Amino acid sequence: ESANYTCVAASSLGSIEHVSQVLVQALPHPPTNLVVSDVTATSVRLSWSYEGAGADNIRYYVVQYKPRQSNRDYSETSGITTPFHHVRDLSPYTEYEFYVLATNDLGRGTPSVPVMVTTGETEPGSAPRNLHARTLSSSTVLVQWDPPKEPNGQVMGYNVYYTTQPSIPTLSWSAQTVDNNQLTTISNLSPQTIYTIRVQAFTSRGQGPFSSPVQVKTQQGVPSQPRHLRASAVSSTAIQLNWTRPVDPAEMVVGYELYWNDTFTQQQEHRSVPDSQSYLLEGLYPDTVYYLWLAA
Repeated sequence: ESANYTCVAASSLGSIEHVSQVLVQALPHPPTNLVVSDVTATSVRLSWSYEGAGADNIRYYVVQYKPRQSNRDYSETSGITTPFHHVRDLSPYTEYEFYVLATNDLGRGTPSVPVMVTTGETEPGSAPRNLHARTLSSSTVLVQWDPPKEPNGQVMGYNVYYTTQPSIPTLSWSAQTVDNNQLTTISNLSPQTIYTIRVQAFTSRGQGPFSSPVQVKTQQGVPSQPRHLRASAVSSTAIQLNWTRPVDPAEMVVGYELYWNDTFTQQQEHRSVPDSQSYLLEGLYPDTVYYLWLAA
């Protein structure tokens, strides 16, 4: 305890005394009124107070901090001689805890009560992950992905880009926006066509990088109808059919379905026809009108 102490010396000749002040110095007590302000995506401003005994003996302050959900050691900045400090190079959209402690000639004092703050948002720092697509039909594909590892904020949604010409700039591709969901379908596509797909996440602060591209091929669609169907009776019980293939050779026709009915039995008949451009329909009734349909 600091106080004035009196030293007395006595002998047969008399006594003498001397008064001295003894100062006992202790470790600093914790700073108070820790306040966070000027919060950005990567920095904050801390300010605090140090009042009472020992304030004149403070050499400097130390700021300690780390992400609240992290198990890593605290980062720290020492040698601070003002009751405020800007902490920089923080991670966006991350909750941090901060402490301040004072130092005198005896060493470091007890840390302050912590203060918590979440840094601001910025655009995503990485692309959506594990993008994959699969075809559902001749005109629709299903696209799925995982969120970016570094969202840097609340992901508001995703831009899904797709094209049949991947050499052109991605921003020139067809696109659709998806709410904060990691699944969507792309419709109204061309059959049996290869599409390249990329996905981009965005926050309230902007768009992140594009994912790596994936490719998917739509299924073969229902072929168009054969053209120029002609029928001619070659006998009393047979009809010769001739036609022209569908106009698009990419449709890859593998066969035809022939349907007919007649005015005699009034029943519809059906027969599968191999891939060709002619067929002889036999075993018919004589002197009978036939109606015929051909589908690829």
